[in-house]
Amino acid sequence: MFLDLGYQVYVVDQTSVGRGTQEDLVGYPLRIGSTANISEVGFTAPQIANAYPQSQLHTQWPGTGLRGDAIFDAFESGFMPLTNNNTRQEISMRAAGCELLQLIGPSFLISHSIGAIHPIVISDECPDLVLGNVNLEPGNIPFESYTGNQTSSVGRTAARPFGLTVANLNYDPPISSSTELITETVGEDTPERRSCIQQSRTAENYTIHTLPNIAKVPYVAFTGEASPHITYDHCIIQYLNQVGVKADWIKMADVGVHGNAHFGFLEKNNVEYFKVVEKWIKNASNGIGSSNSGGYSH
Repeated sequence: MFLDLGYQVYVVDQTSVGRGTQEDLVGYPLRIGSTANISEVGFTAPQIANAYPQSQLHTQWPGTGLRGDAIFDAFESGFMPLTNNNTRQEISMRAAGCELLQLIGPSFLISHSIGAIHPIVISDECPDLVLGNVNLEPGNIPFESYTGNQTSSVGRTAARPFGLTVANLNYDPPISSSTELITETVGEDTPERRSCIQQSRTAENYTIHTLPNIAKVPYVAFTGEASPHITYDHCIIQYLNQVGVKADWIKMADVGVHGNAHFGFLEKNNVEYFKVVEKWIKNASNGIGSSNSGGYSH
């Protein structure tokens, strides 16, 4: 759709994944990208698993969303392996991303799911080359991951020890180890709205470490009303605000786009979904948005 409207688009593979010419399975060991069960429960038919109440609002997947359906089988076959070496990949994407932007010029970075880590590290390295971070259902939940879309207090695993990433960021005051980030869990944890980990506001003699480079770049997250992300994307926005980033959070239902799960841009109302994303990009191009408003939806 961006191409249809005349935008210049670069589709960027993660280092070690996809069409890269360098094969380095020692440095970048691979793991499976998804399984049929993960896809059904988390992406295409969450209403059947019913792990969180908002899942029942899912109406937009084209097909049953289950194994054996032609659309699902085509979708599932498109998953590529991912690497287990997240630290190395983040460091290489930081360098490669900024080098690409030096060649093509300042650009908006559009990511989906776990890909949201890469605009963060690129913004941290070369913020003047990033016009905006556009995140469709960002997957970099601060300090942890939710596995299997389980019920409250189940299925949580430690992840991203530097908050939004596995590798270190340019925090202020600087840190050399993730152990220097003192954290606490805030909020009641329910299937409808998960609790969050953030830097501690109560620890004695502790100063909140901010991310000034990332704060220079306008940031937005988009979340579908029936996606698992509707239960925890607020954790990302709250952490970004805590570290000094003025972030926008657009919940699709609030702007009239209903029934979407994690892959809303592939679902039946994808044109309406796209229009919301493009509107934010246009506004950010004109200086309207998180770069100067600091507004976000709770």
